Amino acid sequence: MIAGYLDDNPEERKALAGANIDRWLVENADEMVDKFSSELAQNLDSKQRESVEDIHSELAGFNKRLFETWRAPLTRLDSLIAMCMEIGSEINAEYRTSGKYPRSSRRNITIRLHTRAVQIANEVSCLLKGGYADGAMARWRSLHETTVILAFLSRRDDALSSRFVDFQAIIRLKAATEYNEHQAVLGFERFEQAKLAQFQSERDSMLTKYGQQFASEYGWAADVLKQKRVTFKDIEKFVDLSYLRPQYGFASKNVHSGVDSIGFKLALSMSSQETLLAGPSNEGLIEPMQCTSYSLIIATGELIDTAPNDERSIMEGVLWRWHDKLKAELIDAEAALRERGGGVDDRG
Repeated sequence: MIAGYLDDNPEERKALAGANIDRWLVENADEMVDKFSSELAQNLDSKQRESVEDIHSELAGFNKRLFETWRAPLTRLDSLIAMCMEIGSEINAEYRTSGKYPRSSRRNITIRLHTRAVQIANEVSCLLKGGYADGAMARWRSLHETTVILAFLSRRDDALSSRFVDFQAIIRLKAATEYNEHQAVLGFERFEQAKLAQFQSERDSMLTKYGQQFASEYGWAADVLKQKRVTFKDIEKFVDLSYLRPQYGFASKNVHSGVDSIGFKLALSMSSQETLLAGPSNEGLIEPMQCTSYSLIIATGELIDTAPNDERSIMEGVLWRWHDKLKAELIDAEAALRERGGGVDDRG
């Protein structure tokens, strides 16, 4: 590379003839790195389509084999998600267009949270089909959080949901202030002082309305729980979903970057060898798929309770039967995978 650089720069070659090579390299290091980076980038750019097509071809084959193994539970999960989406859509239509129900902060927010739950479940499904069990488990963590908050709000009155919405004033000012601290480095436009003043005024108004404890984390829930300091764990316990705390803790290691994040992997759960996995695997789909089905059914049941009828009660029963069949299909799929040697030779 250096020879090529000197061929392109005869003046430099001539000057170097009588100079100290080490000194020359130090003095021209930045220029050479820039030149070589540019040349290599051009070379790789001309070949990127070919190299990526090979990667995509391998992944397509892997995804096909994964789906063949896990077809039954993956199909059942998708059909369960579709049923939950249909229930949510029907309740949303009743609330927004039919006039069957009066305007309600509680119904509005629970419908929105259920919609988010369905979307997260769809994201989990995509990750599972792609062979990313640990990523799917991380997304289930968000689904669990959504389900817990939905349950908490759905079981109370409009006042709590209004507090939940009003809490946005607390979050907004904090986020805007932090954004302005870093916007110059990022090259973004900053919030004008007038906008920050507006956010401050809205925050102050909420504190006047609800009290100073409203500004604390989960301050919107403090009045119901009769606590000055509320955590997600407190809300989780209040709605009787704290028995999922072990799964939540396990999922959290795939969100944060502590030492546990580089330890046990669902995607390597059948492997007895030390392996560093940077791509997909067809192992470990049971836990995230089962947890996703379970949490989405709970979220849908909570929404149904805000707008109950006989047909929806029947459908809720169908969803739980779907979940039982899903668990059986997961066990069968994993057994078939183990029988042929696990996913050791079939990872991305």
